[in-house]
Amino acid sequence: MPRKNFAKILIQCFLFIILLEVFLRVVFYQQVGRERLAVLEIARNIKRKIYRPGIDRVYNGFLIARPDSTKETNRLIAEEAANSNYFEYTAWTEYKNIDFSGKYINTNGMVRKTMPDTFINQDTTAIEVIYFLGGSTMYGVNVTDRETIASAFVNAYQQQFPRGVSIKVVNYGIPAYHSYNELMLLSHLVYSGRSPGVVIMLDGLNDFLMPVAAKERLPYYYYRLKLASKDKISFKELAQIADSTETLYTSPAGYTAKALTDSLVKNYLSNLNQVNKLSVSNGFKAFCFIQPNPFYNYPNKKHDPVCDQLEYPLVTSGYALLASRSSSVENCFFLGNMLANEKGFPFIDRFHYSPEMCKRIAAELVGVVGERINKP
Repeated sequence: MPRKNFAKILIQCFLFIILLEVFLRVVFYQQVGRERLAVLEIARNIKRKIYRPGIDRVYNGFLIARPDSTKETNRLIAEEAANSNYFEYTAWTEYKNIDFSGKYINTNGMVRKTMPDTFINQDTTAIEVIYFLGGSTMYGVNVTDRETIASAFVNAYQQQFPRGVSIKVVNYGIPAYHSYNELMLLSHLVYSGRSPGVVIMLDGLNDFLMPVAAKERLPYYYYRLKLASKDKISFKELAQIADSTETLYTSPAGYTAKALTDSLVKNYLSNLNQVNKLSVSNGFKAFCFIQPNPFYNYPNKKHDPVCDQLEYPLVTSGYALLASRSSSVENCFFLGNMLANEKGFPFIDRFHYSPEMCKRIAAELVGVVGERINKP
């Protein structure tokens, strides 16, 4: 090829890229991206859509935890779980899941869809509205709208209390929330005129898995929100700044392991006590359940091919202390020993529950809450 023609092609390619960059910035690129060039950011997004290794990592766990579903169904659920796993800012409570509409996973506002979400006893007129609060396990990461703890609660309640009071459940679980996030969300709902009849909280893991976040009462995405207050965000600064999600999992400086454990337990139980005070002053019932997890009293963990095989001493020591102290909080129930005799596969990924485990936890919740809301 003559040099003149080659140079002409290079110039034409360069001009094309410039025009494409301008076009993307004007038409599509209205938000801050990680890349300086809109062309590179769009390329990153396309690559992310085509190649998402996270889907493949959890897929094998899906096949084990959901053996009655076809491979294609599990693949579709995995894709929806990945596509819906994004968050956005929301006032008062910092962040929430994006709105998402799919065949298996649906979120709108701060609510994850529940199927079924009601049980109606035709012999009763009142309907007890029950809010479910928690982190990713309550939200139902990697399970469908029909497989969440909230959905399993409705089914179990109908079986155990076929003549009980009618109920409607609302799943306010949001991934990475810890107990203080839930307290803030509940306060916002109550003081904006959306008070429930009953609140069920299921949490505990994030309050010890993310010690900095729990101790300092920080939301998971707070560092991004702080940077967003600037006129211009530097993603180089974002990558280097110590104020990041990674630091939330580290131990605060100046604490011995015992002192940090004790401090986190006190914080956690204090949050639960504040929920109880809120319930008393606003006329609803509150029940707090401390969730099971693979890092505490799970002897069969080493034989579990799905769950996280790492050890988190702070979770272990925190739960050991909660086992004896949680009874000091009214209507607080310790479920941390549910895996003590487990021989099956209770997890669908590192620490989120399988559909079957969601059913078991829901049965525990119904056994406590159902009895109390149906007392004469």
